[in-house]
Amino acid sequence: MALDVEQVRTRLPGRRIEWHAEIDTTMRVAEQLADAGAEAGTVVGAEMQRTGQGRLGREWHSPAGEGLYFTEILRLELPPQRVPVVTLALGVAVADVLQLRTGLECDLRWPNDVLVNGRKVCGILTQLHYGAILAGVGLNVNQTKFPAALAGIAGSTRIGKLRSAAIRAWCSSVSAGSSVVQSTATLDRRIRPRAEKSLRASAAL
Repeated sequence: MALDVEQVRTRLPGRRIEWHAEIDTTMRVAEQLADAGAEAGTVVGAEMQRTGQGRLGREWHSPAGEGLYFTEILRLELPPQRVPVVTLALGVAVADVLQLRTGLECDLRWPNDVLVNGRKVCGILTQLHYGAILAGVGLNVNQTKFPAALAGIAGSTRIGKLRSAAIRAWCSSVSAGSSVVQSTATLDRRIRPRAEKSLRASAAL
């Protein structure tokens, strides 16, 4: 389903929002607009990217109608060594919105990944470009399957919600008190290492 861009423009009055049915990468167009003096807050998005950019030169899988792919131009007075803080702030923002709107528990994987159930649902790419910061976000929304190379690591909010629904249904089927206690203990042993790992990673930032 295509994004209702007019609704977005209504919710963000005064913002320049350029939305494309198909594009090579939103980062390239955002770079051009930044060079032309586009204001902070300008957004370039697309229904599909042919060569979406990921970190370390990787390509971000961007099929039509199944995700949110956009780049926002930021103009912040930050020294280059502080740009990674923007990446972290964007990750926190995405995780907060996903949890608020979908109820999904999100983990942050430094430096630029948002995970649901251990799978990457969002990647964030920030680039410093002549004083502007290009903040790219790729969010997997409706995908139910991925190319073989990504099948073991990628996820989407749709897959996450389906799995969460299955877990809730399973929990609802547990009636005996002893089964509840035993199941809770098992889940605690599985979740605790992940929680402790996340806390250690956060403390190291």
